[in-house]
Amino acid sequence: MTTRRRWNSDFTITNVQNSRDEYPVKSGYGIAPHVVLGVSGFVKNIFLRKYLGVDSDLTLSVTNVSTTSTIGTDEAVILVDTSSGVVTLNLPAASSNDGRILFIKDEKGTAATNKITVDPNSSETIDGKTTLDIQINYGAVVIACDGSNWQLLTKV
Repeated sequence: MTTRRRWNSDFTITNVQNSRDEYPVKSGYGIAPHVVLGVSGFVKNIFLRKYLGVDSDLTLSVTNVSTTSTIGTDEAVILVDTSSGVVTLNLPAASSNDGRILFIKDEKGTAATNKITVDPNSSETIDGKTTLDIQINYGAVVIACDGSNWQLLTKV
């Protein structure tokens, strides 16, 4: 028997360097993580009380990317600079990433000119699609892996 997870897309992204960049997203599942992109290069204050049972801050590493690359095993937040051209992020195999959540954001506000393409491994998909594009300046996506494919939790 396969147990499917119910992913939550309630979250807020706030950029500490510019408090105007705040993106609340509601899904009605009752869980509201709050992600703060900090100057120190770490994501702080992710509250996942109901989903993970975490009652304190959770810190995730942040990776800066400006060229086509494959997302590594320890990366959770990927800030993408497309000011020099289109960037493709190749996702790792879903079979070895069950339960993983990735945050991907256009760091420099150039995705409308040079898009970010998120490309699943082999024949895997994101919400049934072969790729996911971010083409909005300062746009962001949150995706989760169910062990077979990737699921889009939210796109802003």
